[in-house]
Amino acid sequence: VWPSLASMLARLARPRALVAQVPGPGRRCRALGSAAGGVRVPTLELEDLLPGAPLTARASALEALRCATSDSPGFFALRVPRDVLAAESIAQTYALSRQFFSLPAEAKRRYHVSRDERGRGWTGSGEEPAYELGTRSAVEAYDIGRELCVGGSNGDPAMGPNVWPRDELPEFELRLRALYDSMTVISQCLFGAFAESLGLPEDSFRKHATENSRATMRLLRYPPQVRADGHPSLPPPFKKAGERWPMVAAAAAGAGAGGNVGIGAHTDFECFTMMHQSAPGLQLRPLGPAGSPGAEWIDAPPTPPDTLIVIVGDMLERFSNGTLCATEHRVPQTDWERFSLIQFNGLASDAIVSPLPQFGPPRYSTVTQGEHMSNVYQSLNAGLGAQGTAQWNGGAQAAPGASPDWQPYDYKSGHSHTREP
Repeated sequence: VWPSLASMLARLARPRALVAQVPGPGRRCRALGSAAGGVRVPTLELEDLLPGAPLTARASALEALRCATSDSPGFFALRVPRDVLAAESIAQTYALSRQFFSLPAEAKRRYHVSRDERGRGWTGSGEEPAYELGTRSAVEAYDIGRELCVGGSNGDPAMGPNVWPRDELPEFELRLRALYDSMTVISQCLFGAFAESLGLPEDSFRKHATENSRATMRLLRYPPQVRADGHPSLPPPFKKAGERWPMVAAAAAGAGAGGNVGIGAHTDFECFTMMHQSAPGLQLRPLGPAGSPGAEWIDAPPTPPDTLIVIVGDMLERFSNGTLCATEHRVPQTDWERFSLIQFNGLASDAIVSPLPQFGPPRYSTVTQGEHMSNVYQSLNAGLGAQGTAQWNGGAQAAPGASPDWQPYDYKSGHSHTREP
């Protein structure tokens, strides 16, 4: 772990006495079950997943993590201690998001992603690529990565400094850099927990999650869908912790006027994603009895400020040879304005990802994190969508439907996937 985060991690870890023994992937899990009332999603405690946690509590938490991600529902909620993620940090982030996205268009355009070689900064509503063909994403975004010198420490052109609206919002940089560090502490802990829950050495994934990782934090604003009376609605009531997350019909997120959605159905391209939302809107597709995505979706309720939703991404599916399954998710247009905070947790661009031998004959080809993301962006920018990306082949093979001039990704030479405002 790089020095700026080492002290925060050390503060969390208690003295280590014994290593928790976690059952292997073959052990059956107790079904959490789904019914007409919805799906029960487990809430895990970050403190119990730390290496220094009491042995019994940690073994139980790692087993709960394994069952939640490899069996049902395929994702989980994570409660984070206050000394890692203070409740006011989330509230301050949403306040800063609202302030930035409320700026005049000409002010926001100064920070447009097309002006930054790394694609960081602001993306306007309607500019997000369509994950599902025939849709248009009605969402604004602001992207932030780790603050590094140009090229980071390994020459990756995806690494470098961020874009900050210092003139308009002096607090923006300070608050969000601090939050990025807090989210990185959480992700470093989860990289180890995911590995151990699968019976692997703790550093199996984390050794690839260096300071040069493809780890982006996104601030998102979803504008309300315009109703017939011209007024937005208030969001539905906050659901209490422990209640089942309600099921929704598969077609309930159909595109609105002009093909608009919040964001179309897709999986994320990194290892795992941590999410928080200010109001309902996020929908997740839980795993069915066979450990593969089911036909139904569930509405994810807003969680308390200390609780994040964690979903599996493409790279963990490939490392685990399909033992874990990337979580398909989407956001329909809502009648209310909503904000969300997302942290994508990927690996260094040159990290090689292939199925580990513990999980049987390989069902996925070898690919690097950078190649995989390049494949997906190539397809998105060609207007071909991005469905089932965890199963795409990488290396010198183009993504399905990619343009004829597609070339394999070379992280030393760089790439661009940005659009003009």
